[in-house]
Amino acid sequence: METTYRRPPVNLYLGIGSVIFSLFFGLVMLIFLPEGANRAARLALSMFLALMFLGASAWIVLDYRRASLTFRGSRMIVQGVARRVEIDLADVVEARWRSEPTGGGLVLRDGANRLALGFGAYELARDEREAVVARLREAIRPEVQEGWNLFAYKTRFGETTPRPGDVLATRADWTRIFIPALLASALLAAVGWWWTRHPSLFGVVPIVAALWLLFRAVTPVDGVLARDLSRRSDPDFALYLAFLAAWLAIAVVGIAAFSRFGRWLPHSTICGAAGLVAWFAGLFLASHRQERREARRVHEAAELAAAVRSQSEGPSSRTAHTPPAPAS
Repeated sequence: METTYRRPPVNLYLGIGSVIFSLFFGLVMLIFLPEGANRAARLALSMFLALMFLGASAWIVLDYRRASLTFRGSRMIVQGVARRVEIDLADVVEARWRSEPTGGGLVLRDGANRLALGFGAYELARDEREAVVARLREAIRPEVQEGWNLFAYKTRFGETTPRPGDVLATRADWTRIFIPALLASALLAAVGWWWTRHPSLFGVVPIVAALWLLFRAVTPVDGVLARDLSRRSDPDFALYLAFLAAWLAIAVVGIAAFSRFGRWLPHSTICGAAGLVAWFAGLFLASHRQERREARRVHEAAELAAAVRSQSEGPSSRTAHTPPAPAS
């Protein structure tokens, strides 16, 4: 029996939209590029960028038309735009389950090929994705599989009921979050403009609006189960979010202050660069610490969930899915 999965239609819409944007960008550059000594060079650069965007957009459309994932017996066939890989799952010598990107993935290697498969890249409903994962899980030898526990936990494989502490995240939740964020960004931009007379500060408002639309677009109409990130359930993450808000406010105030008083500083360029490096260093360190805390929490939860699942499956199932212990 042969089963084939293809790219989601949103890829086609993205490709067509990108083609239109590329043509519009090139047309605007042709019409409105100002006269000057360097007009020819700037026009050449603009046309190069437009053609580069156009090529990438055409590739997205072509990928939608050609790419597919096919199962034929024990063989898996992955068709790309310019490459076709066929692997017999029984011959796989290494299989690493990955919980990222969204939807999870699997890196396979046999004697001749290495293949990175992302489940989120194909149009798969939840039951179809779980059927594909179960098929791969059963067809590949257990002793060559790595990272299954973390994958199963983070992708909620086989779970039919919410976990303790889960909440249903809906599009309305993003609206409640981003409306105050839009108002705050507009207020900060207005204060910055009043102080510095730089209208570019208002650019933060459409960025926040775009993030709002993005989060709404990726959230299903019926919502999606997510971990409760309130201060009571996850104080570390709540503290990290508070830090990000304060750090962003510091950045806005710092930019406004530097625009107003920077010209009076000795070596203002060096001072501005040092402040920028310090800001990004603080952001990186805080994000790195939060990432390590989250990775440790998820790893412990995944191992606990695997132990519970193993007990519920029984001894025979544990034997079937547990790699043999290495010889001493």
